[in-house]
Amino acid sequence: MSFLRLPTIGQNKKQSKRLYNTDLLWKAYRDVKDKGVSVYRAARVYGVPESTLRDRTLGLQPAVESKVDLPRSGASAVFTREQEKQLVDHVSYMTGIGYGYTRHDFLNLATDFAVSLGIRSVSDAQLTHSWFTGFKNRNPEVCLSKPQKLSLVRARCTSKEVLDKYFEELKNVMDKYDLTNHPEYIWNVDETGLMMEHNPHHVVCIKGQTPQAVTSNRGKTVTVIAAGSAAGTRIPPFFVFPGKRWCDSLLEGASPGSVGIMSETGWSNSAVFLEFLNEHFKKLVPTSDHAVLVLFDGHKSHVNLTLSTWAAANNVVFFVLPPHTSHITQPLDVGCFGPLKNAYYSECQTFMRRNPGMQVTRYNIAELAGNAYNKGVTAGNLISSFRKTGIYPLNRMEISCQKTAPATIYNGGDNNGINACNNEKSTFLDSKKITVVPSVTPKRKVPPTITGDIRSPSKKMLLKPAPSEKISQKSEPKSKRKSEPKGKRSKPLSPVPCTSGVFNNVVSSDSESETSVIDEQDLCCVCHKARPDALNLDYILEIVLWAQCDVCNHWTHLKFCSSVRCVRRGDTFLCPHCT
Repeated sequence: MSFLRLPTIGQNKKQSKRLYNTDLLWKAYRDVKDKGVSVYRAARVYGVPESTLRDRTLGLQPAVESKVDLPRSGASAVFTREQEKQLVDHVSYMTGIGYGYTRHDFLNLATDFAVSLGIRSVSDAQLTHSWFTGFKNRNPEVCLSKPQKLSLVRARCTSKEVLDKYFEELKNVMDKYDLTNHPEYIWNVDETGLMMEHNPHHVVCIKGQTPQAVTSNRGKTVTVIAAGSAAGTRIPPFFVFPGKRWCDSLLEGASPGSVGIMSETGWSNSAVFLEFLNEHFKKLVPTSDHAVLVLFDGHKSHVNLTLSTWAAANNVVFFVLPPHTSHITQPLDVGCFGPLKNAYYSECQTFMRRNPGMQVTRYNIAELAGNAYNKGVTAGNLISSFRKTGIYPLNRMEISCQKTAPATIYNGGDNNGINACNNEKSTFLDSKKITVVPSVTPKRKVPPTITGDIRSPSKKMLLKPAPSEKISQKSEPKSKRKSEPKGKRSKPLSPVPCTSGVFNNVVSSDSESETSVIDEQDLCCVCHKARPDALNLDYILEIVLWAQCDVCNHWTHLKFCSSVRCVRRGDTFLCPHCT
């Protein structure tokens, strides 16, 4: 009986290659070589092709244990396994310090690397995206990922030395006030700003359609001051609204126990923070039985002599976190404010959809933010945040070396080169590594930062009184000038000196330093004064130029105390004492 074979319709399906297990092939190969088993029997026992096993035993094909090193069809690879390992290590290092490659930049790097090895010539085309796909398949640990933004000042300040000193001082404070086994007395206070224009989430749409989301108009920022403990306890939110006159309708629909206050900008200041402590935190957190540790960042509204006095009177220990490290040391920033803002954006989007034509204003933002506060600042998030920051339980190893890797290249040394391996023996990839960043001299004197317990004598000497800031102001009626009868002219007024051009003896401070005491090293090394004697006359408005001596590092008045009138970038300047 014979069967008629009918032709197939369309193209035949391509048969997949290598339908056997490569690990079994390796075991069969070892049995043939070590135990003397025949190729036929080993192929039948392990279920691998006899011809494939025979090619390995005869040396016609390489016998390898790793699946990655198996022979492949098609064109040969551009790099060897060792060379691709060098590329992977280089990418890992550059990504760790915060200067990773995009896919396009990595293809340029790989092409230049191949040219430096003599594998390709300069006239050859660049490596394509298909090569990059194969590179990822051969190195599964490599992938494309969107990095998190990290400011330059955070990258500089988040160093291993800073964190070691911080954890050491934190341990001393916790041992001193018996807080090691009392998470209910360890609190974190921080503020975050909420915009009335929200960021919309993903929506369901049809393929090819570009969806749009209606949002509120841009308005002023409303600040929310939050506080939570390592035991998972939280207090209701404290709102800071922009404006001058308080209105009770601003807190309609807010969470029970919420408190609000007004400031002209909507941001927190020293007066607002002190009001939060007196009228909100003190009433909800008991401090009479045991000392309470409050951790916060070094914002200028948090660190002043007034708060130090308040802390001593209310059995509170204020601990300032290291500057520019709140993204890894402040619990509320690490695990609570992210979920809070995501929930707030979701609440705003739901509100806009249910109330078409309306928008988020300062009169309904408290209700939306209150719902988001209950979803973001939860007991689970607080406990997890204190654990991830290494505060409770106290554990320095919670902050890994990967988070402090960007600070390793900012050593502040005298080496002004960017690459440390620019010698003749260095390889191509070594020349592309960033190992040292040149130190930058600050243009103005930076005041000393305060970290740790502000009640300690060494920190108390650096504190200054809180500036006089108003929380809210009532508008006062403007005084109307009496109108003069027509036909009568008042006598011309005698000239009165204006204060805009008069130099007073008080030295004005900038936004970061509010002290009026001038250090001796900041005075002119010739006249030993902050301003030249020639400017003691009235009605003079003139800009005084300064220059720093390259030998003694003292400052000198140009034009008045030195014959030099102008110093440009790159010039060498010597004061009269060093010439």
